Amino acid sequence: MSIKVIGMTTGTAGIGDTWDMLALDYYDEEMLAPLLLRYNPELDDIIVFEENTMIAVPDIDRDSLAAMPPWRQS
Repeated sequence: MSIKVIGMTTGTAGIGDTWDMLALDYYDEEMLAPLLLRYNPELDDIIVFEENTMIAVPDIDRDSLAAMPPWRQS
C-alpha cells in the first residue's frame, strides 16, 4: 500500500472502538486500519479500546488512493 501522508492530526478512539472502525470513521475505508496502527505503535496491542484514548491520525493525500486497485478504493 503506497499512501502518501501529508500531515498528522489527533483523534479519539472511543470505548468499544476497533482499528478498522476508526479507519472507517477517519478515512471511509476500513482497509486503512494498518496505517493507523503504523502511526500508533504504542497502542498496537489493543484490539478493542476500553477507554477513550488519543490516537495519531495521519492526513493522507486522497489522490494516492487512486493508485490502489479499484476494488480497494472507497
